[in-house]
Amino acid sequence: MMEQANTQFLSPLSLVLLPGLDGTGQLFEWFLAALPPNLKPIVVSFPRDTDDDYAALETHVVAFSIPQDERFVILGESFSGPLALRIAARGHANLVAVILVASFISQPVS
Repeated sequence: MMEQANTQFLSPLSLVLLPGLDGTGQLFEWFLAALPPNLKPIVVSFPRDTDDDYAALETHVVAFSIPQDERFVILGESFSGPLALRIAARGHANLVAVILVASFISQPVS
């Protein structure tokens, strides 16, 4: 039983990286270089022609960046923290964890 649990943590895992307000994901470059080989990064860039409202960005990320057939973790940096939580609230069966980095749960200013 213990061997089975250990192999689960060593199996490939996708890491969906949601960028801050710049929307590019370029600030993750140093982080990507330090990732262990069992993490498969998916760096999201937000489309420039979409409003920066969370509903539109959520639709974009779920449609184009969320793995359907493998386990994944969502990392929301800064502006993307609430977006990561919105996606997690959908209850995807393969979602393992949500990580918020220098972020917030609700908009500090509306």
